[in-house]
Amino acid sequence: MTSESAFKSLTQSMREVYTLAEVCSILHWDQETMMPKNGVMTRAAQLSELVGVLHEKRTNPKLKEWLSHLDDTTLSVAEKAMVREIQRDVDKAHKVPGTLLQEIAKEASLGHQVWSQARKEKDFALFAPALERMVNLKKEYAKCLGFKESPYEVLLDDFEPGSSLADVSAMLEGLRAPLIELLGKIKGKELRMASLVGEYPEEEQLALAKNVSTQLGYDFSSGRLDLAVHPFTSGGTPGDIRITTRVNPKDFQDCLYSTIHEVGHALYEQGIDKGLTFTPLGHAVSLGVHESQSRLWENQVSRGPFFSQWIYQQCKDFFGLGDMGYDGFYRAINEVGGSVIRTESDEVTYNLHVLLRFELEKALFEERLALQDVEEAWNSKTKELLGFVPPSVDMGVLQDVHWSGGHFGYFPTYTLGNIYSAELFAAADEQIDDLSGKLSRGEGGELLAWLRENVHQHGRIYTAPELMTRVCGHQPTSEPLVRYLQAKFSAIYGLESA
Repeated sequence: MTSESAFKSLTQSMREVYTLAEVCSILHWDQETMMPKNGVMTRAAQLSELVGVLHEKRTNPKLKEWLSHLDDTTLSVAEKAMVREIQRDVDKAHKVPGTLLQEIAKEASLGHQVWSQARKEKDFALFAPALERMVNLKKEYAKCLGFKESPYEVLLDDFEPGSSLADVSAMLEGLRAPLIELLGKIKGKELRMASLVGEYPEEEQLALAKNVSTQLGYDFSSGRLDLAVHPFTSGGTPGDIRITTRVNPKDFQDCLYSTIHEVGHALYEQGIDKGLTFTPLGHAVSLGVHESQSRLWENQVSRGPFFSQWIYQQCKDFFGLGDMGYDGFYRAINEVGGSVIRTESDEVTYNLHVLLRFELEKALFEERLALQDVEEAWNSKTKELLGFVPPSVDMGVLQDVHWSGGHFGYFPTYTLGNIYSAELFAAADEQIDDLSGKLSRGEGGELLAWLRENVHQHGRIYTAPELMTRVCGHQPTSEPLVRYLQAKFSAIYGLESA
């Protein structure tokens, strides 16, 4: 067998795998948006069977045979990256039994419904048994793959391949002291902000969300916007990237900025080279880089001092906003309020919410925290980092959906996204002429084109550290994010003269 024919066989086999994986993605989307409540058992069985089929395809003995016939010297950069990702898939598939993957998929589907009910009833005890089953399954999963010092290395690698736990820990830890210090200074100012609380009809909120999405470049002919309990983006082909949002009738910011956040994710997926579709390279390089796109459009752009001028006018057109001027609006959308909910928190406290989850997850999997102590540990850690105790469990340990699906190792990628977004926006600002002026006029097209060229189109050809180094010229650190946050919120809260 020639290297050329072996590579062709590999790519065809992977096309089957990634096509089926997209079927799983659509089933998950349907479960979150459209599926009847009583369909949960059937959906769990469907997903479990599909995961089993995918595992069989990934453990096909011919894959190793084809890999052994490849001549690395004849492969292009993209082809070498393809082989790297296929080898990674094959290695994992052979180490983790298909029955374990099916059990995890089934438990995730069932666990979501249990979490939803427990959150509704504000009762952690309802969710605790499902959480224990999932943690045990993921411990077994980590043991199958092997790790050096912590099983959390394996869980993080699923979402942030190419990044070490030590490097990620250092970046997150680098935010603790400066953010707690900045938060303390802001609290000391006691600056009164204008309120955006009011009555905002769902229809108008969704109309505004769609209008802003289109302005940012989201292609509705290749996607759609629906409602979900926890906003998310679904799909893995540029032609079908779906986003969801939620509506708070008292505050349009929840819908508006949740939508912008998901649009950031979707713009990334819609910008990946279509020639990589249904291959291991046709996806975001990592969830940290993925999150950098959502946070960049949500924060640096849409909560920034330039594009927010255009957003202010849109909000005036849709909702009136009374006699509130732009300056009051800008301060209001950037208010540091110490929200108990991560997804509703401001830029200063958001990463402290993530640090809380990261530390608890690591402690759970390193068996320094018992499951029965999770709720108490959550409340204690919230007090330590954010200065308050959650008023109820639905606004505490049950506020996030991730654990029900077994997505341990996911949370740190949110902060990595903030770190990467600060680096990327600074680089774009240097390279795009008059970016601030363009954004103030609501023109984000040149920024999107820059991101498409430097980040989106490459898919997984490069690892996250490689991609960030190519774009920014150095390995990412937390320092640019700290400088950005200190500068922005010192200006808003007048901290320079404090």
